[in-house]
Amino acid sequence: MDPQREDRMRAMHRTCLVACLSMPFTVLVFVGIGRWMELSGRHATGGAATIAVFVVLAVFALAATVGAWYARKAVERYPLSRLAQFDSAAAQWDQDPVAPADAVLGGLYVGAIVAFALGEIGAVLGFAFFVMGGGWLYFGLLVVPSLVAWIMNLPRQEDWRARIDELEADPTGGGA
Repeated sequence: MDPQREDRMRAMHRTCLVACLSMPFTVLVFVGIGRWMELSGRHATGGAATIAVFVVLAVFALAATVGAWYARKAVERYPLSRLAQFDSAAAQWDQDPVAPADAVLGGLYVGAIVAFALGEIGAVLGFAFFVMGGGWLYFGLLVVPSLVAWIMNLPRQEDWRARIDELEADPTGGGA
């Protein structure tokens, strides 16, 4: 990998990592709000929080975790033959074509952030269930799929470098 692309990859990865690692802090915000609700008497257990609602939310949280993993993998393996269409469109508008490796870097960046955002769904659903009258146990159980999604989809610089090296070795990117 040429040094200029290596520097660009490191900078994009660092920015992506900061953006992704900021998302799990929402769990702490949710805990703080929930604790404030309890201390101020604004949280009543029971109500709309039933086991059936919890099961539905848990299914959505697990589906979001799987969706997060799939979204990242789909973006990482986007066939470069499709990127040629974007290059021809750029040439039509007298713009510089994007180097395939740079386009893949952008895809890796977007894929990681989308995967982390999808992973957030479990934590949001857990907080929603808590607000409806559920307890901390159910909140914690719905945060677990988010934690799993965040751990699975943490952007790793080695993976990015391997994808770019693979692309430089095979310019078609494995796409047909």
